[in-house]
Amino acid sequence: MAALGQAGESRYVALAESFGVPGVRTTQETLETDLAKALTELGPSVVVLPAVLRMFAPTHLG
Repeated sequence: MAALGQAGESRYVALAESFGVPGVRTTQETLETDLAKALTELGPSVVVLPAVLRMFAPTHLG
């Protein structure tokens, strides 16, 4: 599943770049720098931060 997520994330960057939009895949460590750079660009930018979504235990069932 990690490979599928990683492939999907890189597709967002590739898709953005195919339209001439700057795109970057970032990490938690470089997010601040990458986001600041994207916000200084004229026009749109794509910043992809991979995340692992986990289900939480329901608190209302019992």
